Amino acid sequence: MRGTRHKKNQRLKASTEYQREGILRNWIIPLLGTYRLDEIDVAAVDLLKEAMEERSEKYVNNALAILSNMVRTAKSLRVIEELPLGTFGLSRSIPPRLRRSTRRRSTPDSSSPP
Repeated sequence: MRGTRHKKNQRLKASTEYQREGILRNWIIPLLGTYRLDEIDVAAVDLLKEAMEERSEKYVNNALAILSNMVRTAKSLRVIEELPLGTFGLSRSIPPRLRRSTRRRSTPDSSSPP
């Protein structure tokens, strides 16, 4: 079976595999299971995002990444001819330690003594 071999070659941690299977079982298949992979469009992605609005941004991004990976894998295995979307609405969140501070640094005032 092609899908099984592909999955085994990834050598995922058990927790990662468990999370991916949960996202597939609880979100992607129930909401998008009637779509063919080449029929997934912006409306389908928006439907998934809307259903997951109570979840964290990271969790939603993980679900979108799984969906994106499924479609890209289907293309590479020639199950579909073209990618239906270029991006799947993944948002790049910047870790707090890398965000620029919005607070302005104080500069020494020229009228105050050194």
